Amino acid sequence: GLNGTGLEVAGGVRYAGGQVQIEARGRLLAAYTEAGVQERGLSLTARLTPAADGLGLALALTPRWGAGTGGAQALWRDEMPKLTGSAGAKAASLDASIGYGFASPWGVITPFAEGGLTEGESRIRLGTRFRAAAAAAAATTSLAVELSGERRERAGSAPEHGFNFKGALSY
Repeated sequence: GLNGTGLEVAGGVRYAGGQVQIEARGRLLAAYTEAGVQERGLSLTARLTPAADGLGLALALTPRWGAGTGGAQALWRDEMPKLTGSAGAKAASLDASIGYGFASPWGVITPFAEGGLTEGESRIRLGTRFRAAAAAAAATTSLAVELSGERRERAGSAPEHGFNFKGALSY
């Protein structure tokens, strides 16, 4: 784990209007007791969300630069932050997704495609999500299922293929 003390600063701003959402996040390991340790990241996400019932078009595009911006946690992780000038500190990536929710007698069916590019790696995932319709307006039970296939390619290695099945039942 990490030894020493430091100061990490994170922040973000989000706009949501109707079905459009835009979010920017940034993170910086501002100070650390060990010389040469640095970590920073910036991300921007633009989304078009479907209607509240899940019907319609969903789009998302997320470019990222540097370390992950999902949470201010560099000082709480087991691995060290990046040393100044390392490739990880300058890494860039791009994630995109598209889906469309269709009504069926049993619920909402959403075919989707997701992809991602980083330095030396690409991935694509295709699949379908199903969310069961509530039997009654006051029903608290819900069922969701996702079936997808994935392909990952890393520089210098053979492509990897995967099959995913996810299910959730809440009551």
